[in-house]
Amino acid sequence: VGVTVAYNTAWDATKMYGCKCEAGFRGPDCSLVECPSGSDPQGGPDGSGYTPVVGGVTGTTVEYRDCSGRGLCNYATGLCSCFKGAYGE
Repeated sequence: VGVTVAYNTAWDATKMYGCKCEAGFRGPDCSLVECPSGSDPQGGPDGSGYTPVVGGVTGTTVEYRDCSGRGLCNYATGLCSCFKGAYGE
């Protein structure tokens, strides 16, 4: 009796939890269908030949974004809606 317990942080406060979705799916409940992704066909994330520096290394333009960064993904179908001037899956 007379013991005071200081509770500042839960033991798992810095841990991350989540589920791993099956290949081709994402989202908090794994219900979103992934669209094709790959390297940017125009050479960089911004389309102007931007080359990011990753970990002090320059030269990688692969960004593996949905629809290769050249369209919008419909996560219900997994199909890309390409921006004007782009085409593909």
